[in-house]
Amino acid sequence: MNGDMVKSEQQVVQHQDDSFIVKVRGLPYSATAHDVALFFSGCDIKGGKAEGVHFLFNPQSGKPTGECFVEFISAPDMRKALLQHHRYLGRRYLEVERCSRETMEQTLKTHGESVRQSHPIVRLRGLPFRTTDNEIEKLFSGLSISKLVIVKDPRGQAAGDGYVQFDKECDMKDALNRHMEKIGHRYIEVFQAYNVTDLDDMPKSRPMKPLKPWSYHPDQAGYNVYDNEWASPPPHRIPPRPYHCLRMRGLPFEATEQDIADFFDPIMPVHIQLVFTRQGRPSGEAEVTFGNYNDLTNALLKDKEYLGQRYVELFNESAGNASNNNPGYPPNPYPGPGRFQNQPPRSNRIPNRRYYER
Repeated sequence: MNGDMVKSEQQVVQHQDDSFIVKVRGLPYSATAHDVALFFSGCDIKGGKAEGVHFLFNPQSGKPTGECFVEFISAPDMRKALLQHHRYLGRRYLEVERCSRETMEQTLKTHGESVRQSHPIVRLRGLPFRTTDNEIEKLFSGLSISKLVIVKDPRGQAAGDGYVQFDKECDMKDALNRHMEKIGHRYIEVFQAYNVTDLDDMPKSRPMKPLKPWSYHPDQAGYNVYDNEWASPPPHRIPPRPYHCLRMRGLPFEATEQDIADFFDPIMPVHIQLVFTRQGRPSGEAEVTFGNYNDLTNALLKDKEYLGQRYVELFNESAGNASNNNPGYPPNPYPGPGRFQNQPPRSNRIPNRRYYER
């Protein structure tokens, strides 16, 4: 606490002007001015949260950068705000430092609210995978829709996202008021799409992110023991687990490798393997491999977070995990889904009594 107080006083001395501004880094992308005002509770923000909090945005995409400027009324309020340095907002700690007005004004010219090109277009998230254009038009009944796009995944199926362009700005504002209304049994999120000028120019499908190539030795992971070569195993079986691997359980059956890669963003997996049943159907499980131990531990922090409408459980399945008796590989190197996962080899099973009673 004393160290933070000394640091805050030094920052105040270095900026001898009439402005009492701090810059905040590390904000969640979904943070609002109300969240920032609560974080600095007890400090008087100049003009209130509506005018005293200035978020920064990416000039190309219009998305938040996780940074903002906050202007306070007096020096004591600013000193109190600087003591919030490295305090947590939700699950993320924020960096708070003193900033001059000149720096803030120059930054807002290139990354302020003005760089977000606003058009009468809204983005829909959480659409049912079998949503039709008529259902979306029914959701926005009474509004003049000029164009409508339902985003597809790499397999050509609906990805749960969509865009709607309206003829008038007032219609778009009315559409935003229909946030969290239902299509079928699902709530639909409606929010404004920035830096999207025309729906005809945007891709109609979600591209697949390139994954890093498999870089493990055949003795460790990824080697197809069925054909003695680097190839994909049968869909209901998985090769021996590498060292930095986790298992996902509770995935939506429609989930793709791209959805899993987006779930762990910005952490980049090196390999994603969906698990299928013996009938070739999705089991709701997957195994994800990372390039190092730090990526694995950071990925495990996403346990119980939501992918679509379902929360996903994460389990450390690394070969060197302390929960495994074998320090090299797990006891069962070829786990299958469901009831076959923990069965012993067939040669070690108890003979079938009916076989001997015949």
